[in-house]
Formats: sequence, structure tokens, C-alpha cells
Amino acid sequence: MVHNPSDDQQNDFELPDLLSVNNMNTAYINHQKQNKASKSELKELLKDHIYTCSGAFSEMLCAEFISKIEKELQNSPYKYQVFPKRNPLYAYRNNIRISTIDPSFALDLWHLTGLSKLLARFPLPGSNPPRYPTGLHENIRLYKYAKGHRFEKHYDDFMFSQSGQRTEFTLLIYLNMGIEVPNSDSNISDSRNNTKRQTKAKGAIGAGDSIATDPTISEKPDGRPKNSLQYPSSILASVPSEDMLVGGETVFYSSRPKFQISVKPETGLLLLHKHGDDCLLHEESMGW
Repeated sequence: MVHNPSDDQQNDFELPDLLSVNNMNTAYINHQKQNKASKSELKELLKDHIYTCSGAFSEMLCAEFISKIEKELQNSPYKYQVFPKRNPLYAYRNNIRISTIDPSFALDLWHLTGLSKLLARFPLPGSNPPRYPTGLHENIRLYKYAKGHRFEKHYDDFMFSQSGQRTEFTLLIYLNMGIEVPNSDSNISDSRNNTKRQTKAKGAIGAGDSIATDPTISEKPDGRPKNSLQYPSSILASVPSEDMLVGGETVFYSSRPKFQISVKPETGLLLLHKHGDDCLLHEESMGW
């Protein structure tokens, strides 16, 4: 299954005022930096494919996004519900999705949240000479997963921005974290043993808010990823518990060699993964 974000229905949605939130955050962020080392650095989970960064967004900014989402859903409770398509070419999904096109917000999101500084020196894997991110795609998406919601196994496709740049990575931000629920299924030996149950929103600033770089990579005809992978150097550990959310891991699958990587929700966590020709099969785990 290949997911092309351009298929998403677009909505009119009032996004947070990032400048105001950024100003309120300044004192808090400076205080945090004085009391502990900054976590704003990319951690490589799978070479050239999957990266994370803890604390990429502050708790205050994440709370502002959640507040906007919940307010909108109260006003229009059924407007953003995704219904599964009766088409074998599309992955099953039934989560809540708000999708909007906003170039100005994408620009602010890139510069005012620190993403540009974090990723400015992140070269596109395999590029020679090296190419670097230039910004975010203007398609902003926010997801909420409630009990029973899921987005089954699929590949993320690339997109072209309004300026003609091609996306290379999916960038996702978790707006809240989850709690561990024991699983007695002894037949599962991978990271999905730590099953979670989701009761509140998992927000994603674009499961395709993608980093835009100069277009050079072409897509394979069948949309499937290449198989030149190595085993992951590390798998993200379980995050601390919170009562507000259960479930919502993003699980990646590789067949050659065979392994799985499960990224668990953590407030403000950034997840960056390759899409298009090099995308790994992945899914959003369901809430219970």
C-alpha cells in the first residue's frame, strides 16, 4: 500500500500562533538549558532511514496544538473522521485527520520551533555532493488516534511543494506520550511486545510534514523500498508513563534482513524517516 498525502481532503483550520507561543517559551527554554543538557540532537535508529529527537517541541507548544485540535473537534465532531476506502490499493485507516495547506505556517514551523537549526546540518543520506533540508512542505496534517483507531501497513510517497521541490523525509511530532500495558502473547518476540492502549489523542504534525530538498531521487515503479538495509543500531526504549494516552506507536518493518522497530509516543518527540523509493513498510498501532 502506498500513501500519497496529496489524496488527503484539505480543511480550513486555525493553527497555533507560533510567534506568540515561541515568545512565551523563551524563558522556559532558557531555564531548561541552564539546568540540563539539551536533548535537541538527532538519534539514528536505522542508518540512513530512521531518526528521532527527544524534546524537539516543548510541552507548551504540544499543549497548544492539542488544545486547537480538541476545540475544532468539539465544534465539528464528525468532519475529520477518516473512513476506510474500499480499495485494495489503499491501507486501512480510520483515525481522525485534519489536513490543511498553509505555506506561511510551514515557514514559521521550520524557523520558529528550532527545526531549521536542528536539521540544517543534516545531509540527505547518499547525496554527493551533500544536499541539505530547505524547509517543510506546506501540507500540514494533525492526527488523533482514539480507541480502535489504526493506520495499517503502508508506504509514504513523496510530494512536490508549490515551489517545485521534492520531499525526501516524513517528519512527525508526537504531541503526547503513552503508558505501558502488559501483553501476555509470548509468540511476539519483537518490540511490539510492549503493547499500548490509546485513550487520548496522538497528534502528528504531518505524517508527511516533509523536509523539502532539491529533487534528484526517482521513485521505483512499484513504490516499494530498496533492500540495502543493515540491522538497526538501536531501538527506542519505552518512554515514561502518563495517564493521558495508550497506544500509538509507529512500527517499521524490514524483510531483508527481517526486523521491526517500534517508536513509542513521547511528548515533543520528533520522528524522521525516509519516504518515497526508500520508505520502509510501517503502520500506526491501534488504540485499545
